[in-house]
Amino acid sequence: MTQKAVMPLPTQLLAWLPIIIGLAVLIVPISFTFTVNVVRVMTLSLITYHFDDAAGHGFLHGFAGMVLFLSALMLIIGFDTALQTFEAYRQRLGAVHKFH
Repeated sequence: MTQKAVMPLPTQLLAWLPIIIGLAVLIVPISFTFTVNVVRVMTLSLITYHFDDAAGHGFLHGFAGMVLFLSALMLIIGFDTALQTFEAYRQRLGAVHKFH
């Protein structure tokens, strides 16, 4: 009977970690944009319903587009900052474990 070399589970997960992080980096901005756009459409619908059609298609429509852009941009910058903080923490943790 031959024995297979089996890697422990954490090592297998670490091999997939760059792929998982890469997919998250691609998916998260899309989900932020989608979510913020849904909120924009709901807000414009409420403005049009409660005020009039001109309010929904005039200045507030352009303003809502700018708010959408800035909200999505802030979410993406915040997510990028969180990833950079996590990576710095992971590198510090790796440096500590090298010396022990």
